[in-house]
Order: sequence, then structure tokens, then C-alpha cells
Amino acid sequence: MYSCRWTILLKLPHLNVTLLLFAGVSTYNYMPELTLRLIAAFEVGDIEKSREEQYRSQAAIKIFMRYAKQHGGIAGTGKAIMKMIGLDFGPPRPPEKTVSAGVAKQLQAELELIGFFKWK
Repeated sequence: MYSCRWTILLKLPHLNVTLLLFAGVSTYNYMPELTLRLIAAFEVGDIEKSREEQYRSQAAIKIFMRYAKQHGGIAGTGKAIMKMIGLDFGPPRPPEKTVSAGVAKQLQAELELIGFFKWK
């Protein structure tokens, strides 16, 4: 069973509306601390902190999705990131592909540039 909550932080010119909705797929596996910080900040009303964490999450997801589309699929790319953080669960099931060592190095370098391994 899966649970979904969507997070949407809106700021309109004449209305400040904030909704807590959150959906996680594989990102919970490699960004759990960030996700928990985002939710905790929102729950205590720290909208700026929750936005900061949301922007971090979006930066990592943009990189993740680009690599997933171009190189290994969602499972292959997610498993490459999991391996980078010390959790090697082996190759993805077909038809997903394993990300090559060279591509994994590029992915890791991009994630390092945004600070992923410091705030994941």
C-alpha cells in the first residue's frame, strides 16, 4: 500500500495559499532526510525553510529525470544514486538498464555540484 501527500507551496500576489500535499516515488529512497525536513518545516509554519527544501528536491529530481530519460530509466538511475549513498541493491529488472560507470560518474558530479550529498 502506498501513501501519497502532495506538497504545493503557492504565493499569489493578493493571496498566500499553502497546501500540504506530498507524493514520493523513488526519491524517498535517496532523499529521506530532505523530505522529512521539508515536512517538519511546513508543519511548524516555516514556509521559507520548506520552500528551500522543496527547491533542493526539485534540483535533484531534474537531474535524476534527465538521466533516467537518457540513460537507465527510473529504476536504473535510482539504483545508481542509491549505490552512491552506500546502498547497492544490484541491477534493475528488465527492461530497465543499469547506468554505465561513466554515466554514473557524470551523474554523481552533477549531484555534487548542487550539494546533494551534503543535504540529501
